[in-house]
Amino acid sequence: MNKKNVKVQKNKLSKRKLQRNILEFLTVLVCLLVVVGMTAAPALAGGGTGGKDGDFAGLADGTEKLDAIVQWIATWAGRIGLVVAFFGALQTVLGFMNDDADSKVRGLKTLAAGFMVWGISQTYTTFFNDATTTTTTTK
Repeated sequence: MNKKNVKVQKNKLSKRKLQRNILEFLTVLVCLLVVVGMTAAPALAGGGTGGKDGDFAGLADGTEKLDAIVQWIATWAGRIGLVVAFFGALQTVLGFMNDDADSKVRGLKTLAAGFMVWGISQTYTTFFNDATTTTTTTK
């Protein structure tokens, strides 16, 4: 092996180490976010310990706050999914324009992924619809 090949091999190893370090950092970050999310949900959901008659009046406030947070996340996830789907459609059109099969496939995959994210976010409103927000008052 000459010096140039040795230098290329060392660069590849350093890039792999950097990629591994970044992946480990992101893994730890995601795990921490999951743990924080799991500990914050019961704190937001539990509003009171109950009165002397056993009623949990404060519990409704915490649940409503948690529902509002989840509704906000689902709404923004749906919006982001539609933006991703739009980008996939543009990528597909550009793939047809350049007659590039790889761009067409990537564009269709991105389009499908965007609509899947949008669809998943819409299941929140379908399955977890709050009865107080959908009822209309009539006199």
